[in-house]
Amino acid sequence: MSILILDDRADTLRHIEATFKRERLQHKTCSNIYKARTEWGTKNYNSIVTDLNMNPQGLEKRDIPLTAGALLTGWIWLIKYVFDDETSPIIGRTVIFSQYILDAEKIIFNEDNKDIYKPEIFHKVKCVPKARSADIGGLSGLVDVLKKK
Repeated sequence: MSILILDDRADTLRHIEATFKRERLQHKTCSNIYKARTEWGTKNYNSIVTDLNMNPQGLEKRDIPLTAGALLTGWIWLIKYVFDDETSPIIGRTVIFSQYILDAEKIIFNEDNKDIYKPEIFHKVKCVPKARSADIGGLSGLVDVLKKK
């Protein structure tokens, strides 16, 4: 299994990387949208793990306002650059690993936003809450979800 990981926090990536190496999960980490877009276009990945709240640099300028102040950057990357359509097989193998899942859901599932944020696709991805602590609580849950895919 080859997993693409996107998170803009170095401490988070270090913890994920150490955990995935220990679990023998093949992966590639990207610390920003630009690197993730480039990497996604060069290799076939079986799964994606992404944070939500990130710097939107690397998105097209027209897409940056859709990030809701950066809260939805990871989601915008997925729906605009990764998922080809609602039936894209990678949707079911995507995990959002974020401490902002509930905040994002309030925006994504708002009736006024349904055409922008594609809530029908959000229902199909897995969400694993990330703890705010330095040890990045939730990693065991993330590994469990990925091993079940």
